[in-house]
Amino acid sequence: MSRPWAAAAGSGGSGGGGSVLQPYDQCVNGADQAALEGLATDDQSGIAVLGGLTGGCTQNECADQIGAALGGEDGRNALRDCIANCMSDQTGVSVACTSCYGSIAACSVGLCLAPCAADAGSQECIDCALENCIDVDACTGL
Repeated sequence: MSRPWAAAAGSGGSGGGGSVLQPYDQCVNGADQAALEGLATDDQSGIAVLGGLTGGCTQNECADQIGAALGGEDGRNALRDCIANCMSDQTGVSVACTSCYGSIAACSVGLCLAPCAADAGSQECIDCALENCIDVDACTGL
């Protein structure tokens, strides 16, 4: 049974006390699978190429939204949408799928800035994102 959205346990992206809606299987439809296949290279899968675009969209196309993401949920949602649309425009992958990456990026900026600014791959950053943000693998379904 497909569960496109469900409440996830934990503090969620609201900054504590509640739950965040966890999207599921957003990239498993035929159109997204075809688009991801087209992005694949000899060295990287399509989903890896897609994930690699997150930083560029955040820093280049959506830089003006970063400050708003620090201000609360509405700002994080605006940054998420900007990143998702940027990634979708560049790849042809659906906004539903690219929103998985927009969500984790916006949440990390808004709720995990201190541990993630220095090193997005650090255990402290990863732990913060796991505690406060969506599960990207569950979101994409890949």
